[in-house]
Amino acid sequence: MAAGPKTPEELAAIFDAADADKDGFLSPKELADLIRSKNDKISDFQIAHIFVRLGGATTKQEVFKIISDPSQKIDKEKFIEGVGKIQTALGRLRDMLEKLGTEGLDKKDICGILKKVFMLESEEEAEGFAEDVMGRLDKNNDGKVSVEELQAAMAARLS
Repeated sequence: MAAGPKTPEELAAIFDAADADKDGFLSPKELADLIRSKNDKISDFQIAHIFVRLGGATTKQEVFKIISDPSQKIDKEKFIEGVGKIQTALGRLRDMLEKLGTEGLDKKDICGILKKVFMLESEEEAEGFAEDVMGRLDKNNDGKVSVEELQAAMAARLS
C-alpha cells in the first residue's frame, strides 16, 4: 500500500479487508487489528480515539455515547468519511507545521488548534485558552509563537 491520502475506492477496499466477519461493519477489534497491522506500537487509547472519530463524534456528548455502548460498530460509509476527515486534518496539520517553521503561529491559529483538539464548543472558551497559551509561549511578545519559542517551552517542561 502506497503512503499518502487514499481515494474512497482504496478506503472501501481497506474496509472490506478489515471486516473479518463480513457483516458490513468494523468493530473496535477489527479496527484495532487493521491499525496494528501497520503500527504495532499504537495504544488501546489511541485506537479508541480513532474509533470515536471514525464514528462521527464531534461533541463531548457524542463521544460519551459512542464509548458507553460496547456494541458500537462503524459502517463502510462512516469509515470512508471519517478517514477522509482524518486525511484532511493531517493536511491542515502539515500546513500549520510549515507555517510554524516559516512565520510562526498567531493567536487565531492557536485558537483553532485548541478548539479542535479539546473539542471546545465556544469561541470565548477557545480564545481564553489561546490567550493563556500565547502568554506562556510568546516570549518576545510579537503575537506569534515561533519554533524556537515552542521548543524552549517543551524543553522547560521536560527538565
